[in-house]
Amino acid sequence: MPDFNLTSYSINFGWGVASVDGVRKSTDISLPEFTNVGIYTYKIEEVKGNTKGVEYESVPVILTVTVTNCPENDGQLDRHYTMAYEGEDGNKITSVENTYSAGKLSVEKEVRGILGDTKKDFNFTLTFTDSDSKEIRSNISYAIVDSETGDKISEGSIKYSDWQNSQAVLNITLKDGQKINLSNIPYELTYTVVEAEANQDGYETTYNYSDTEKKIDSAADEVEVINEKGGDIPTGIFWNSAPYVAGAAVIVLLGIALVVRRRKVNQ
Repeated sequence: MPDFNLTSYSINFGWGVASVDGVRKSTDISLPEFTNVGIYTYKIEEVKGNTKGVEYESVPVILTVTVTNCPENDGQLDRHYTMAYEGEDGNKITSVENTYSAGKLSVEKEVRGILGDTKKDFNFTLTFTDSDSKEIRSNISYAIVDSETGDKISEGSIKYSDWQNSQAVLNITLKDGQKINLSNIPYELTYTVVEAEANQDGYETTYNYSDTEKKIDSAADEVEVINEKGGDIPTGIFWNSAPYVAGAAVIVLLGIALVVRRRKVNQ
């Protein structure tokens, strides 16, 4: 059977191109020269890469080349080929797919309590960790938005080149009613969210995680960070116009007393 070396064929995807929208590339395989009719089969196996979030095809593909006579072409041979996963001859394929899985993460800030400063900037450090030291070949996009309206305040990205020692760090600030939305985060990354001002200056800080494992393995994770600062209102202080009303009443009463006394003197 004619032989050819498939190990020389490769398809490479550039850094930063991986996304949930998908990307397609192809290569041409040069078939050997066939001199006899027949059915020839070749096994194609993908060598797994090391890209984070990518699931590689583990089932071999069988390439079948059917060589037939072509009477209409002066006895030349025709070649017809099909591909199917091994053991699935009836299901023909035209490509081998690798699945890139990525999720989203949002971190929202809320300030509560009668002494909570809703205009204060709170500083956050978001750290992503690649525990198995695979290659990060995608950029993680983010936008800071108004939690209620969704209006964009700022945006940016964690680039694949920002990773150092299997970690990427992002520092941001959030006010009450703001949140950061991150997308295109490769599956299996873990993350931490740390607020620098947590439990300081009289605030009680609570972290609420939708995923307590803090791992990107689903469509979306959410983190809510609440700072609450209460307090007691000192007694004896009025919060309305009562002092002014009381003062006016005193003035009126004094005026009446003065008038009455003057009348008595005149009599």
